[in-house]
Amino acid sequence: EAPDRDQTCARSENRVWRCGESAQTALSRLISGRNLRCEPSGKDATGTMRAACFSGTNDVAGALVRGGHVFAENGMMARYRSEQSAAREAKAGLWSGHGEPERPANWRTRVWDEAKARAPKGCPIKGKVAGRGEGAKIYHLPWSPAYDRLRVISSRGERWFCSEDEARGAGFTLSAVDG
Repeated sequence: EAPDRDQTCARSENRVWRCGESAQTALSRLISGRNLRCEPSGKDATGTMRAACFSGTNDVAGALVRGGHVFAENGMMARYRSEQSAAREAKAGLWSGHGEPERPANWRTRVWDEAKARAPKGCPIKGKVAGRGEGAKIYHLPWSPAYDRLRVISSRGERWFCSEDEARGAGFTLSAVDG
C-alpha cells in the first residue's frame, strides 16, 4: 500500500517530507530498465488483479516495504509483515517520524473531510471545463496536485460535485492527473 503521490509524512524533527513522491522514486529505481516477472495471485475486493512482481529474484513489493517506502497490508495474515517490522525498527522511510504514519486511505479520508468542510454545500469535487464552448469536462478530487489552485467558475459550466458518480452523470471524467 503506497502513499498517495501528494501525501506527506512526518519526520522525527517535526518536519514533513513527500513520502508519496519518495515511494514512486524508490519504485522507479528498483524496476527501471529491468525485466519484471509478475505472478498473478487473484483479485482483491474491488476486482483489481493482484500479483507478486520480481526483478530477477528480488521481490519488488518486499524491497519497497523493507525500505520503508510503502506499507504492508493490514491484518494478521498480511504479506510482508516481517519486512514492515524491520523497517519500523530501523526507523526507515515512513517509520522515521514519531508515532504511526498515516495510511493512504486515512490520508484521503482526512483530505476529503477537510475539503468537504470548505466546499459549497459540502461537495468537494471540482468540475472544470477545459477550452471554449463545450470543451473537455473533467473533475478533480481533493488530493489532486492542482486542486488548491483550481477555481470553479459557474459561468463557464463548471460546478461542484458531492460524489464521483454525480460528476460522471453530468458528463465529467476524472482528470488524468488524479487517476
